[in-house]
Amino acid sequence: MNLLLDTHAFLWAVDDARLSPAARAATIDGRNVVYVIAPTAWDPAIA
Repeated sequence: MNLLLDTHAFLWAVDDARLSPAARAATIDGRNVVYVIAPTAWDPAIA
């Protein structure tokens, strides 16, 4: 499955427990292709 994460979902998947267990498993199980939106690196810098 291909997943497209926005900035919040990416940050939560990496360093927070706000994602549901199912969402967290989908992002880190190794069987899915995970993409992040282009502004993900830039978005936190301007907030």
